[in-house]
Amino acid sequence: MAAPRGHEGHRSKAPPARAEAPAGGGADQEATAKAETQRAATAYARANIIGASVGIALGIAISVAGITYGLVARGMPGPGLFPLVLGVALTVLSVIWLVDPRQRELTTADEDFAVADTRARRLIAVTLIASVGFVLLLNPIGYQLAMLVFVGVLLKLVSQRGWISTVVISVAFAFGSYMLFVLVLGVPLPTAAIPLLASIGL
Repeated sequence: MAAPRGHEGHRSKAPPARAEAPAGGGADQEATAKAETQRAATAYARANIIGASVGIALGIAISVAGITYGLVARGMPGPGLFPLVLGVALTVLSVIWLVDPRQRELTTADEDFAVADTRARRLIAVTLIASVGFVLLLNPIGYQLAMLVFVGVLLKLVSQRGWISTVVISVAFAFGSYMLFVLVLGVPLPTAAIPLLASIGL
């Protein structure tokens, strides 16, 4: 009779041992999820740093090219002054992008690696497209509106600022820089080729 009771007591202790298995699996899944999140954060930060660095390098290259063209010719603004303005503007905006800590942090919606990687690539693409678009819009709509759109796109889609700050900063930068170079420094900037826009001073 003693042997069966000992056998039953041995079997009664088995279920708790089997119950520990799911806990180990849950810990492994949590560790894997944390590792994936860290990978996503690292990739997102790296992509933003690369994109901003490309913008800085491009801005510096445009600025140097403008200087080589000549900033002054016969006492008047030379052909290289405007490229210098563009290069400096691109460099400043890229530096803002680089130092903005929000561009190196993931939100809870970005914790998936694929989502973060896709967003990072989209931000780089937006910056490059905005830069090309700015150049293409200079003649049709003039410097003021082209710069307004350019800065607005970068602030809203790249820096992800609110609408109010985006509008205020874009308007201030676009029209402020125009008045600085045209009215204060006497540097001519492109005006709109569209008659309607040209008639209102753009």
